[in-house]
Amino acid sequence: MATRTPLHAGGCQCGSIRYSVFTDPSRSVCICHCRMCQKALGSPFGVFVGFNLTDFQWTRGSVASFESSSIAVRLFCARCGTPLAAQPKQESMIYICLGSFDQPQQFGKPQRQMGVESCLGEWTLLHNVEEETTDQNSILKDHFYVGKKPNQMINSTNNISSTDSQRKISLIIGIGDYARGQSLKNTKNDAKQMSSLLKTLGFEIHGGKAQLDLKCQEMEHILLDFQYSIKKGDMVLFYFSGHGLQWENQNYLIPSDNFNEDQGDLCGSDLAKYAIHAQSFLNKIENREPFVTLFFLDCCRTYHLRNENLTKSTRGTLLERSHGLKAMDSQKAGTLIAFACAPGTTADDGNNEEENGLYTKHLLRRLQTPNKDIEILLRRVGKDVTTESNGQQIPHVTSALTHDRICLFQGKRETDSKKWKQNAQTVAGGNGDGKQLNQLSNPHGIFLDKKQNIFVVDFSNHRIMKWNKNDKQGEILAGGNEQGKRIDQLNHPKDMIVDKQNHSLIIADMGNRRIIQWKNENQQEILIDNIGCSSLLIDSEGFLYVSDVEKHEVRKWKIGEKNEGKLIAGGNRRGNQLNQLNEPTYICFADNEQIIFISDCENHRVMKWRKDAQEGIIVAGGNGQGNRLNQLNSPQGIFVDDLNQIYIADCGDERIMRWREGEKNGEIIIGTNNEQTECLNQLHLPTDISFDVKGNLYVADFGNHRIQRFDLNCE
Repeated sequence: MATRTPLHAGGCQCGSIRYSVFTDPSRSVCICHCRMCQKALGSPFGVFVGFNLTDFQWTRGSVASFESSSIAVRLFCARCGTPLAAQPKQESMIYICLGSFDQPQQFGKPQRQMGVESCLGEWTLLHNVEEETTDQNSILKDHFYVGKKPNQMINSTNNISSTDSQRKISLIIGIGDYARGQSLKNTKNDAKQMSSLLKTLGFEIHGGKAQLDLKCQEMEHILLDFQYSIKKGDMVLFYFSGHGLQWENQNYLIPSDNFNEDQGDLCGSDLAKYAIHAQSFLNKIENREPFVTLFFLDCCRTYHLRNENLTKSTRGTLLERSHGLKAMDSQKAGTLIAFACAPGTTADDGNNEEENGLYTKHLLRRLQTPNKDIEILLRRVGKDVTTESNGQQIPHVTSALTHDRICLFQGKRETDSKKWKQNAQTVAGGNGDGKQLNQLSNPHGIFLDKKQNIFVVDFSNHRIMKWNKNDKQGEILAGGNEQGKRIDQLNHPKDMIVDKQNHSLIIADMGNRRIIQWKNENQQEILIDNIGCSSLLIDSEGFLYVSDVEKHEVRKWKIGEKNEGKLIAGGNRRGNQLNQLNEPTYICFADNEQIIFISDCENHRVMKWRKDAQEGIIVAGGNGQGNRLNQLNSPQGIFVDDLNQIYIADCGDERIMRWREGEKNGEIIIGTNNEQTECLNQLHLPTDISFDVKGNLYVADFGNHRIQRFDLNCE
């Protein structure tokens, strides 16, 4: 049976009892005021996080229990008395005491209160009570583990790693300009961005910056210097982006001067002298006894060695063969080795538009996540890369980590402060309301591909358009045959996605109450009918998600199956309770498709709905219709970044907002409240948003019949 990696862990104060949880909560954080909780916890109320029993495991010790009533059992440590959980007899759930987690702060604020008839009202007014930190109280500071100190005690006792307590050092190398051709366009940028990111995560960068285009002797010197800089107990990260290959079952990293003393191209026997032996360098790092070693190689590009059996007159001829890397092993525990692709295969170096290799692009994005185990993050990187490459590139990880949890950094990362230029460029339409190829009529949805080509759902022209980058007019991909219900017609489409499996378009043909798959002008198929479809998503397993404004719900279907699908969110009629929606419009994924965000349009809020949850969480708006910073007005398109910041097309307020995680108020990043003009810094009924790989923001400016691009302000 495969070992499951825990997402969360915790235990009692003395360390006798430990537990692990293998998924995010199925029930949000809740407060219970009932008398049973007050008695069991010796507190005015209890704070719990709910999980399915199948996702929970006791990992150390035997937990004691007490039947506190006919409906529930209390679980605690018999040795130190720490309350750990409440378990209802009639449910397959367990409710963990929030304070017993190693990192309780990661679950956010409570979303509901129960047993309020027993609430001790004076305890709801803690914000009026004088506050004092641990360091301000000499008794607590000098004699007790409180505040941040319990984490340090638990980590030393229970092997739960706190990487923020270790010195974190890294060596970053990127080589792209090779003396003998075969240069790589994105590797140096990969290295520079990796160096910048690791600095923000608290790493010391050897040499102060990424080391670029090193020659063989330079590289040997820097590797040796880095090796001797490592101290026992350090957290060590090595990253290399460039050419690398295997020869006779050994891996070599290729310096920029990739030729031998005779100025000839390298052959296999040259590698031991003119390249870096990867396994040997890893062994030397391990011999320094670091706390953990993370060894990243994004170097499996195609590389050709000279055939050393050729005669001197044919010395320039290359052996046309891709080598890739051979799997590597650690000689000691505490090492993780990550390849950009599977052994013996090659990796995608990306394109000029993206400025990153495929693997490093996703690695940079995932490493920014705080409080997440590195193995979990790398599994998500693997899924991202495999999905984007359609299975052509599959990252490979070999782990000998022994600690329960290795996080690159803990706590809450500083939120993003990106700003965008306020005057936009019109990149599609903008020539008035019309149906010519250089015009749009109420564009509703937008989609960008890797090359920054723009797909537009041209709502009132009943068609899907594609606008190639920098073109003055678009081309019709679907519809465009007037409004109608024939299989080759559309009727006020609202959204579309691309099915990467067969490169077809899937269209929310709302006016015809159907979802249609459009392969070409002569091949269409109705996937789902009789549905008030508004927005579409497709996940990595091929399931299609649809928001239904008529039934006030979100469902998913396996493409090709004719059934009712599976309910994901809402479905409890129109309403404003946490288990209800009111005309949900746009939807988007977050957290590796474990969370779906929903624009709950007529409730003027955005909801966050975890996988298999029975109710959602309000993360933006929810304070009535309006234009204050804590309000929304008929929200439409949404986007969630890696910091869980939510970007919202606040349609009725003529603005784009950013809502930072946990904040009560949003901030306006584009537009001004209720200003309806055609100026380049104004919007009129924005309905959808998207970002390109450079961070530029695209807006479907519905009322102005155009697509606007707001460039990221890099000053």
